Amino acid sequence: MKKVRTFVPIILAISILISSSVFQFESNYVQKAFAETSNKIVGTFPWWQSEKIDSIEYSKLTDILYFHIYPNPDGTLDTSQVNFEDLDTIKNNAHSAGINVLIVIGGWEASDGFPPIANDPVLREKFVKNVDRFITKNNLDGIDIDWETTINQEKIDNQDVLLADLADTLRPKGKLISTSVLGNQVELKSNVTNNVDWVNVMAYNMNDGVGHHSDFDDSISSLHEYGKVGIPKEKLVLGIPFYGRDELGNEKGYAEIVLECSPEPSDEYCNGYFFNGIDSIEQKSKHVFYNEYGGLMIWNIAEDTQDQKSLLNVISEVFPKKPLQERENPVIVQVKKTSNGILIIWTQEKQIAENYDIFIDGVDTNEQFRTEASPQLVDKGECFMVQARYPTTDLLSAEVCLEAQKILDSEQDSKKIPDWVKNIMGWYADGLTEEHEIISAIEFLLEKGIIKLK
Repeated sequence: MKKVRTFVPIILAISILISSSVFQFESNYVQKAFAETSNKIVGTFPWWQSEKIDSIEYSKLTDILYFHIYPNPDGTLDTSQVNFEDLDTIKNNAHSAGINVLIVIGGWEASDGFPPIANDPVLREKFVKNVDRFITKNNLDGIDIDWETTINQEKIDNQDVLLADLADTLRPKGKLISTSVLGNQVELKSNVTNNVDWVNVMAYNMNDGVGHHSDFDDSISSLHEYGKVGIPKEKLVLGIPFYGRDELGNEKGYAEIVLECSPEPSDEYCNGYFFNGIDSIEQKSKHVFYNEYGGLMIWNIAEDTQDQKSLLNVISEVFPKKPLQERENPVIVQVKKTSNGILIIWTQEKQIAENYDIFIDGVDTNEQFRTEASPQLVDKGECFMVQARYPTTDLLSAEVCLEAQKILDSEQDSKKIPDWVKNIMGWYADGLTEEHEIISAIEFLLEKGIIKLK
């Protein structure tokens, strides 16, 4: 394949032809440049999976949560379920790979000590000191607070106070604090962002055992609900399951499901168990990456396969490994409006692109663009991602969105458009509507032949 030398622009032209003057597209979002992302890929490893400790793929993770220790009601810690030999192995391997290791405090049926501790300033102080001693003695990078008891306002208020006290002691020492919360009910205040580095939204075991416990729509809705209370997207980490669950609450690991059912990538059901397969994990990963959420948290990494059906492999294909600020040669993307569409000019110093992929709504269009390719067409969509792959396996991405402006110069064409579409177009031009609404309007106009994509 022909190689492109340093400083030579790589050009992709995406042509969109509008067949009437009903409305036009204009480039309003110039760039979001992602070189190796700072997203978190957090893998949880529970104490009872000791025999699978050698299967941990550190290079595909940013953080490991070791599960777990208990908070006792008197402010002390119950560490009886910690396998300290395993913890040392994980810690040493992780630190050698530049990965953080945090200890989980609490969990389901292991959180009864939180309410009395959080409600008493003396016990809180004692608890914080014990946590500080534990992570210092074991050379850990931080903690995850997994307070799983009945959610009410008292719990929300007290949890906020407890996290603040922990932050006051641990963060000046450079320690990390995350918190894991239920996906089907908001249990945090907005000011929690001042006291935690990220929030793990456990978007699984939802829907009270009826149907799928962790489908795409419910998972993304969980992120939106926490966003509504003021938690920034970059601190919201989507929890995903590497296991299946039936309607009785029984669970089965993904590796076991693969052995039992040999599922296709699109499958999400196996002998009564709903699970996330390859396609589902890829869809969630791309949504999180392209919408600039904080990353993914996996429960739990020991349930994955070690072959071509590995879910962690799917995630690592979507998420690059290094944050932008660590790269010596950041990407430069320019987007220019032309008479018949949008021109993307991409230059990358001291890098040679191997190919490009076009993504629309997080889905690969299966169009690959070599560096010497002639202009190509995007056949649908209002927002799209362009990814450039380089021989170093780096993945650089830029998002381009085209804003629809209400231009109804043609009376005849205007009469073809229902009021609901006209309203959405106007609202979108003013920034007052959601992406899914404008996409629905565009799909309607395409279906009726009012606009055409070339």
